[in-house]
Amino acid sequence: TRPKIGCIGSIIGDSLLKINSDAAAIAFNMKSGYIKYPSTLVHNSKQVYAPHLYFLIKHRLKSGMEVSIKYEKLREELGMNPPIFKDDNNPDSPPAVIPYHRFSKFKKNVLDTAVSDLNRMANCNQLDIKIDYHVNHRIGTTRGNPDSITFLVSKCSDEK
Repeated sequence: TRPKIGCIGSIIGDSLLKINSDAAAIAFNMKSGYIKYPSTLVHNSKQVYAPHLYFLIKHRLKSGMEVSIKYEKLREELGMNPPIFKDDNNPDSPPAVIPYHRFSKFKKNVLDTAVSDLNRMANCNQLDIKIDYHVNHRIGTTRGNPDSITFLVSKCSDEK
């Protein structure tokens, strides 16, 4: 008889793994040989957004050491802009919660902690880059949501 599906030690059928093509291009890039950064990054990260931010920056780092990303695009890439669906069957349903809708909260709880975590790993020779950033507001404003964020990237001298 065939073992039951879900029994420990038995494998039945096929599995399909879906991975974002941008993340796959970085994680499986063999141009410079095998590097352990993706697994090290995910394993040693203490902040949930740090790996996402690292791969996002590395993917956009073509030439030079600066990466500028529109604020709304960054939120979208980090999964912070959930689609808002109106529930026609229940007009009293609460609106979708958008995490860190104020930039000050986003900066404190996402950007600062992710960048700090990535730099901590870089100082321990677990990553190949260090990251800093500055916020670009629209001309004439210094408050509210910024127009974009520029990440300043520097290579670590002791690459692993």
